[in-house]
Amino acid sequence: APPPRPRPPPATPPNRISFNTAISACAAAADFLAATQVYRAMRAADVAPDAITFNALIAAAAAARLWRPALRLLRALEPQDPALGPAGGARALLLPRATVVSYTSAMEACVRGGRPALALDVLERMPRHGVAPNPATYAIAVRAAEAAHGAEGC
Repeated sequence: APPPRPRPPPATPPNRISFNTAISACAAAADFLAATQVYRAMRAADVAPDAITFNALIAAAAAARLWRPALRLLRALEPQDPALGPAGGARALLLPRATVVSYTSAMEACVRGGRPALALDVLERMPRHGVAPNPATYAIAVRAAEAAHGAEGC
């Protein structure tokens, strides 16, 4: 009789890292729909998203040239302005706060989606939320300004 085959190790349930990796793979494939499906599966598995999760979702929207969903995701991560009403945004929903990657990816979505002026609006919001632009942010801002005003108009 042949020797018994070894049993495969028990499957470990997906965790935040595996879900974030899957969402990032969807972003690399410019498949925003698949990224949102993975996000829904993550929430159904009761795995809490983090800033990396949302940054990957925003990057997926950017890769798919979908500026509206990217800006909606970004706004969900921004703290609500107390002058605008009751506390909301990132604090009320216990979501992570937007990072420089969140803003930069949203700007990329606006540029790729043909709305470069919106990318510049996103850049202007960063200091109000305590997020400093980085070199990648400025590079996208230059692309946005060129697209919005032409290379000579900058």
